[in-house]
Amino acid sequence: MFFSFFLYLPYFLTNAQEKVAVHDFRVVNTYPHSKQDFTQGFLVKGNSIYQSTGLYGRSELQHLHLTNNTKIKSKALNKKHFGEGLTEWNNKLFQLTWKENVMMVYDINTFDLIETVKYPAALKEGWGICSDGTYLYISDGSHKIYVMNPADYSIIKTILVTSLGQRITRINELEWVDGEIWANIWYAHYIIRIDPSTGKINSWVNLTGLEQDGEYSSWNAGEVLNGIAYDNGKIYVTGKNWAHIYEIELGKITVLEQIPINSRKDLK
Repeated sequence: MFFSFFLYLPYFLTNAQEKVAVHDFRVVNTYPHSKQDFTQGFLVKGNSIYQSTGLYGRSELQHLHLTNNTKIKSKALNKKHFGEGLTEWNNKLFQLTWKENVMMVYDINTFDLIETVKYPAALKEGWGICSDGTYLYISDGSHKIYVMNPADYSIIKTILVTSLGQRITRINELEWVDGEIWANIWYAHYIIRIDPSTGKINSWVNLTGLEQDGEYSSWNAGEVLNGIAYDNGKIYVTGKNWAHIYEIELGKITVLEQIPINSRKDLK
């Protein structure tokens, strides 16, 4: 398979080489997405999307059809809450808030609120969240990913994300993919694939050129690439207020001597 073949190639680049592996991509399928949905958290399960949207007064928890984006169920957040990352664990949905320092826990089937959890002191903001089936992994916009025990919501470990020894900040939406954490970087055209045991980036995925119908025209207004989902061997990506969801496969690798966004040129 195209995807699985390229998934493991970065491991052939040893630490001693001090190189950066960057994948290109190809689009396999395209699905509709609402340009009114400021995507902050994004899950795909079969033909269902579970999505957290942001902005004050507009934040929601949503259950949508993948193929036509029709809404099956939604729940509006308190107008004082800015919705952020979303993940599933043990038939529950965990939805972060940005600066409100709380995480909502819902029944995945009914969207009934089970509890509201205050962030541990170490976590100053909520950005992205994913799960490996045992623990929750939470980003706060820095170079740190916090590992949380969902049994008691304690932080048991902090992962420091680096590439070539340099801290990589603005870690945003997260997804657990076959033993790696895949992450958006706020305002970047790249996804990074993080080794959770070391925090080192195994490889980068360059999604420049993904856009259709002018999604990037509002890039400077915050409508950036954000949203990674993995289901049954398939990778899906989208953005904030984008018109499409893209199923992608990884392509050939280019090996670089430096970090792709080191000069910050990707932020323009």
